[in-house]
Amino acid sequence: MLAPSVLGLKGSARAWCYGFGAAAAFLNGLTDQPFTVKRLISFRVHGQADTPFVPLLLLLPWATGALKQPKARVFFTGYFLAALTNYLLTDYDRLPAKRSQAGR
Repeated sequence: MLAPSVLGLKGSARAWCYGFGAAAAFLNGLTDQPFTVKRLISFRVHGQADTPFVPLLLLLPWATGALKQPKARVFFTGYFLAALTNYLLTDYDRLPAKRSQAGR
């Protein structure tokens, strides 16, 4: 979420950066995982949402011209590679460990 300010991104690159950051924060904040705000989304559904999200990290900035800025190109390429690596290494079909009632 700090990338637009730190990198000095402008226009559509700045908007896409904030948009992707907000979408990721929303999804992660509501997914059933240890560091969440509220457990509303299953881990499997989170994976299903990530399936189109990962390629969009490059496609939408490219389609809107946001990648014309050199710093934006580096940022979105890095973000895409990190998200793709995370997606490929995550087992979204795993069953969550049973939680005790006291841990809730």
